[in-house]
Amino acid sequence: MDKINLNMWGREISINIIYDCFDDEKITIQQTETYNQFIQLKDKILEQAYLELEDYCKKNYPNDLGKGFDNIFKYIKPKQLYIKRSISGNKIAGLLCDFKFDMEHGLAVYIENGIVTKVGPQDIIL
Repeated sequence: MDKINLNMWGREISINIIYDCFDDEKITIQQTETYNQFIQLKDKILEQAYLELEDYCKKNYPNDLGKGFDNIFKYIKPKQLYIKRSISGNKIAGLLCDFKFDMEHGLAVYIENGIVTKVGPQDIIL
């Protein structure tokens, strides 16, 4: 399993890279391009992801945040970068996270063509 080290929201984080492939299948060219695009745009993507995650938590869990969203790592722990196989031609990835308020479903940041498009339970990408 591949890993990537990222400076994410003020911390060095090591996360797994997971490719949407069958066991006997190779990573597609499009998946390689998606990964490369993520690396190229990672600072912008991660900044946008933070804002979207903060907004999601404030809208959906305002009573659980206590004093506010002062430390994202109290609530959200990034675990995997999921590179989806796409038949549409779009470059789709997801940042999969453990989530304090929904341990069963976690959270995912859906990234399409280098832009964060939505945040929700991991089902939005898996």
